[in-house]
Amino acid sequence: MGFWSNLFKKKELPKPKSKKVGDKGYVRKPVTKPVVKKEPPKEEPPKQSFDSWESEMHQKYVEFDSDGLSTTWGETWKRIAANELDGATLVNGKNPPDLLNANPKVKDDLKIMLACCRAELQRADIGEGMPAPFYFKRAAILFAKQKFFVKEIQICQLYLDSLKDYKKRRGESLAGWTLPDDFYMRIQKAQIKLDKLKNKAIKKGPKNSP
Repeated sequence: MGFWSNLFKKKELPKPKSKKVGDKGYVRKPVTKPVVKKEPPKEEPPKQSFDSWESEMHQKYVEFDSDGLSTTWGETWKRIAANELDGATLVNGKNPPDLLNANPKVKDDLKIMLACCRAELQRADIGEGMPAPFYFKRAAILFAKQKFFVKEIQICQLYLDSLKDYKKRRGESLAGWTLPDDFYMRIQKAQIKLDKLKNKAIKKGPKNSP
C-alpha cells in the first residue's frame, strides 16, 4: 500500500518563487500617480481704490495756515510720498517741479533728469497722475548732445510705454493726442543719426594695429 499510495498521492506543485528586482524576466510596473493641475493663484482685487486712498491721505496730511487756507496739492503730496511711499515719487526729498523752481539749471543735469523720470514713472504706476513728459524730453536732449543715440531712443520709448500703460489702466485711448508725436519724431531722427554712425564705422573699417 505504501507504494501505491505514494504513486497515486496527489502531488503538490512547487510554489513559484517570488521574483525580486533584478531577477531575470522581472518587469516592475511603474506606479503612476494622478496628475493634479495646480491652478495659478487668483489675484485678489484691491481692498481700496487709489482715489479713495488718495482722498484719505489728503485729509490726513493737508495743512492749513492761520487764515484757514490749505497748502497746495504739491506740498501735501510731498508729505504723503515721504511718509507713506518712502519717498518713491520724490527726488532729493522734493517733487520734481519743485527742483526746477528752486534751481532751473538742474534741467541740464542728466543724473537729476533721469531721477525725475524714475519718480514720474513711479507716480504714474500707482495711478497718481500721467507721467510728465518734460523730464523725459530733457533726458533725451542731453543724451543726444553726447551722441548717445541708443539711450535717447530708449528714454523716449520708455515714456511712450508708460503713457500707453497709464491710459490703458484708466480705460482711455491715445487717439487724437499729439503729445506722443514729439517722442516718435525724436526716435526717428535719433535712429537716422545712429544709422549714419554705423555706416561711417563700417566704411572706415577696423583700425590697423601699429
